[in-house]
Amino acid sequence: MFFFKNRLLNFFHIRLLKIISKFYLSKRIQKHISEIQYRRMMSFYSEKGVEYGEGTIFYSVKFSSSHKGDRFIIGKNVCLTNCTLLGHDASPATFLEELVNTDNVWEVGSRKSFRSTIVIGDNVFVGAGAIILPGVNIGNNVIVAAGSVVTKNVQDDVIVAGNPAKVVSDLQRFKDKYLERYKNNPENF
Repeated sequence: MFFFKNRLLNFFHIRLLKIISKFYLSKRIQKHISEIQYRRMMSFYSEKGVEYGEGTIFYSVKFSSSHKGDRFIIGKNVCLTNCTLLGHDASPATFLEELVNTDNVWEVGSRKSFRSTIVIGDNVFVGAGAIILPGVNIGNNVIVAAGSVVTKNVQDDVIVAGNPAKVVSDLQRFKDKYLERYKNNPENF
């Protein structure tokens, strides 16, 4: 109940600050609102077993959860956008009776599932619709393209795409391409 009341107070606090900021258009108030929203969002994810580094942000990310506690370790300066991280796989329980604890499927712990921590390094961007499976380690300086399904570990300094995700480019080529685009068309940025 305390958690619910706390979230409700945060909700009204943010709404009140938004109303005030419309009248005064204070950048300071708008910055304060953004910081409160960010901290509230990141606190929500921390409660789901997500550890994250400084400068990391999540936009509409789905982290799996279970009563045994799925784990996610995410580095610094990471941006996850509308993607899914699956820390466990319960599908084998559909086919292996050894993984069924009780016939009452609604009971917590009725099925055993494979679980393994997902680890994401520093300076990583994961695009919309991407899915990262249990036990995957993603290195530093990586882009996971939108819609990719990451089934294996990803090395440092690459871009992966596809289903299953495969290396499609090195990061330096990507950076060079976008630096050129920026120089030629800064109005698009």
